[in-house]
Amino acid sequence: MRTTRGIAALVVMGALLAVGGSAVSGLEAAADPIYKIDYADYDVKLTDQKGVVTEATDFGFLTGANILYAKRGTSKVDIPFRRIRKLEISAYLPAKGYSPAKVTTKKGKTYDIQIERFEGRRYVGGNTDFGNLRVRMLDLKVIDFKRLSHTGDDFGSGRP
Repeated sequence: MRTTRGIAALVVMGALLAVGGSAVSGLEAAADPIYKIDYADYDVKLTDQKGVVTEATDFGFLTGANILYAKRGTSKVDIPFRRIRKLEISAYLPAKGYSPAKVTTKKGKTYDIQIERFEGRRYVGGNTDFGNLRVRMLDLKVIDFKRLSHTGDDFGSGRP
């Protein structure tokens, strides 16, 4: 009987995937699609948790699209860099498992979010006057997005 249920479940999941559905959750369908622009690099002014300010070009995540995965309340949110004007990150709270943060959109609205440990440990990087920069997201305090460095057509080839 268990084998029959297991096979039936596999058949249903296969059918859902074959018609383009998601057997995992509805979140994938609701999320923004990833565009070439989400691989674009940015000119930024960074302030790290020690207060050191650095300007960088060709800034973005070292792997994957430039989309910040965070939480807002109990919801998970995917925030493309293309929508961010400023990101302010507070110190990591080990007991809670996240860093509180504020994101200001290009439209000027500010939202409280939480950056979980896994996302915060991802490396971002860029080019500076003194060489390549590589830093974990949670080691930063402020990211001021100035303008695009690359359009994304080259998929961020300017990154270190």
